[in-house]
Amino acid sequence: MTGVLPRHLYPPELRHPAVRGVFSGGCCLRGVGSVFYGKAHSHTGPEGHPFVGWICVRRAKWLDDRLLMLHERAHVVTGEGHTPRWRRYLLRIGGTLRRTASMRSFLMERKSA
Repeated sequence: MTGVLPRHLYPPELRHPAVRGVFSGGCCLRGVGSVFYGKAHSHTGPEGHPFVGWICVRRAKWLDDRLLMLHERAHVVTGEGHTPRWRRYLLRIGGTLRRTASMRSFLMERKSA
């Protein structure tokens, strides 16, 4: 399915009040067929923007990637990028910071002295 996903078709990981919309097949700002870097992204700001809380996936198949969807949900719920607060929330809901088949690692790198 492409375009705006009906709420009853959201994957379980995205059934959270902070998730205001899911768009498949592009970006909700630019429409079906629009291209962006990565497999998915979240709209977290600025506050008051009509698409805050939306998650976009380039292809519908990524909706089945549980860890990717938890990653995006964490962005929407925290309203933040890859921050320490975002990392804590992601781990709390069962996500991972480790590299997966569809995502790079988001582990904090230690700085050497």
